[in-house]
Amino acid sequence: MKQFRVLVTVPAEAEIEEAYCYIRKESPANAAQWRAGLLEAAGSLRMFPTRCPLAPENGPFEFEIRQILHGAYRLLFAIQGDAVVILHVRHGARQWMNFEEVVPPPFM
Repeated sequence: MKQFRVLVTVPAEAEIEEAYCYIRKESPANAAQWRAGLLEAAGSLRMFPTRCPLAPENGPFEFEIRQILHGAYRLLFAIQGDAVVILHVRHGARQWMNFEEVVPPPFM
């Protein structure tokens, strides 16, 4: 059974940290639990990442943008060869990314 590597881009790492800090202001325990759950969701992409639906941002690109949900957050990712590349982590209440925000995975 094929397993994928899960890689996180610099913008996604920054967005995870930003969300963690925001949640930590209200509840440090919930913030730690949220981050652990997010990392678990990301890790689940090692197996069958195509089980996740295409994201609303998917469009006229040379790659597909898929999403997996974790609570109110969406992990936006692309599959590149044997790697799943997490491009962004966004709160579901935020507007969808516009064309300029969609950056190709670093391997393309």
